[in-house]
Amino acid sequence: MDFEQDQILEETKSYILGLCSALGAYDDLPSEDGNRHYSVGDEALACLKDLKKAIRVDSEHREKTVLNTIAQFNVIETDIVPLMLSVW
Repeated sequence: MDFEQDQILEETKSYILGLCSALGAYDDLPSEDGNRHYSVGDEALACLKDLKKAIRVDSEHREKTVLNTIAQFNVIETDIVPLMLSVW
């Protein structure tokens, strides 16, 4: 990989991780029942739409940078599933 490709890879990872961090997060302290509560971010819906768009664009490329980043940082288990369960 050359420098330009490395830079694009890092920018893509930063973009995806930025979107994921805006989805929400677990509260620092457990609730009264002992479970951790996932607080949905204010821009979660917009971030999910942006992630969907990025995945769609990524599917056209051989490298699958977006999907690999999502897998590498375990985004489905740490953000997407807790977000869905918290609004269900």
